[in-house]
Amino acid sequence: MAEPLRTTDLGRQFQLGGTVVRAVDGIDLCVGEGEFVSVMGPSGCGKSTLLYLLGGLDQPTSQALAVE
Repeated sequence: MAEPLRTTDLGRQFQLGGTVVRAVDGIDLCVGEGEFVSVMGPSGCGKSTLLYLLGGLDQPTSQALAVE
C-alpha cells in the first residue's frame, strides 16, 4: 500500500523568552492511502502545530518529511 504521507523525527520548536518550547518533538507517522487518522490530546499539546506542519502551513525545525 502506498504511503501518501510519511514523516520521521518531525519537530517544531519555539523560542519563548529564554525558554525553548518543543511543540512537536520526534513525531514518526505513516498514513496509508485511504486511511483515516485522528489527532487527539489535551489543549496545548501540539495538535494544531502538527497539522500545520503536515499541511505545509508551517516549517519544521527538524524533519525527514516525505509527501507523495
